[in-house]
Amino acid sequence: MNYKKYWIPAAVFILLSVGMVLVLNLPPRAREAAGSSAGTAASAPEASASAAVRHPADASASLFLGGEEIYCIQAQDEASMIIIEDAIFDGMSKSMVYQGIASGVLDDKIRLSVLYTGDSKYRDYVVYYKDGRHLIQAEDSTQASPLSGKAYTLLHEFAMGYRLPGALTVVSGSHTIHAFGGAVSSARKSDGLCADMRRYSPQQLAEHIEYLEIEKSGPVPFTPYRNGAKVFGRYSLYDKDFNEVRFIEPSGLAPQTYMFQDTPPGKYIVKLATSFEDDELTYGMEYFFGVIIQ
Repeated sequence: MNYKKYWIPAAVFILLSVGMVLVLNLPPRAREAAGSSAGTAASAPEASASAAVRHPADASASLFLGGEEIYCIQAQDEASMIIIEDAIFDGMSKSMVYQGIASGVLDDKIRLSVLYTGDSKYRDYVVYYKDGRHLIQAEDSTQASPLSGKAYTLLHEFAMGYRLPGALTVVSGSHTIHAFGGAVSSARKSDGLCADMRRYSPQQLAEHIEYLEIEKSGPVPFTPYRNGAKVFGRYSLYDKDFNEVRFIEPSGLAPQTYMFQDTPPGKYIVKLATSFEDDELTYGMEYFFGVIIQ
């Protein structure tokens, strides 16, 4: 019996199968390159996969909450650029599409502005939550595609400023979260000239901030850090209805020491007012984060 007649086609089939598995397990950039070199194109919805085959030369992410632009963060390094690029590729390379929403009516969204290599104009995309899923669409499109959980999480962290130098983290026992915040005032050291900036309320941020599970085993319920150093300031505590909750602030101890001593279980929002300075300015800062009391 001539076995060559059978084992040669079988070997070819096995090699092709292994190759397909390897390509599917590559990260988005590598998978894109593999597909491009093989002369294949992914099935993509409106807004074109052509944008996905070229890497961005410039990109930014703008965070909108309640219809207001909160942050606009420029992608200043390769890691940040990859977060934006991979989010766009993750959604726009999917064949599954949903009815989109006009960008102008979205109060809460992340808008991505991307200048692709070789283009003279920026392309805008919006990311938003609808019907239990996070979607992405070209801003001028009528179709949207779902984002994977990983792609959205990385993009959300970037847009919220959690990956910026000097971002505030809050630790309670084995739990760590990021705090959302920014400058609310500045004072120039040379002449004392002051400026006030935008302030935010717990109501605006309640659905967008991270929540920290409090462990009460230590001397303080939580500790905020910036660049590895403890951060001190004045705290305000708000309940689920955004009413301010009073607590004892002990003299000589960290002000958050007894914050949750008589607090019923539930979710709360903490505001930390503090200040930082550089060679020219002193900044007034406000940070928000959620806590969960068991």
